[in-house]
Amino acid sequence: MFSRLLVLTAAVFILTTAISAQTDTDGAVLKGGWRVTLIPEAGGPPPVPVLIAFTSDGGVIETDQGPAAPGQPLSIFSAGIGGWERRVGRQFNISYTQLQYDSAHNLIGSFRARITAGLNKQGTELTGDVVVEFYDTDGVLIFTGYGTVHGVKLPVVGAN
Repeated sequence: MFSRLLVLTAAVFILTTAISAQTDTDGAVLKGGWRVTLIPEAGGPPPVPVLIAFTSDGGVIETDQGPAAPGQPLSIFSAGIGGWERRVGRQFNISYTQLQYDSAHNLIGSFRARITAGLNKQGTELTGDVVVEFYDTDGVLIFTGYGTVHGVKLPVVGAN
């Protein structure tokens, strides 16, 4: 009886360790500050650089500024708020939403970015696909665009 219990305990330990190793995926998590470029598909606006902070518990804070497209009036965007989650391995889903205002500071809608990206083994580079969606103030989708993303982790640098 004791030997069966010992074998069963050992089997559970080995199985738990194997499952843990598969889900950890070398500790791949998104965290820290990143400079990310949203690159629209051919014929779209120029690439849009953004700064994104990923929190270790799945939060996203994004910031950028500029016209929505060349030749368009200046649009003012709030900071983007959202989240991230691991899909599988080193692949992640990332999304954030921003409020959009016109130059007179009137709310004109919202913007959402949905990103599926992979993280390199060093945890310093992110590449993938992006879908961008613009909504009016009633939440009705008015435009969808597609593209790719490329990001690099911002290094932490001290004063010395």
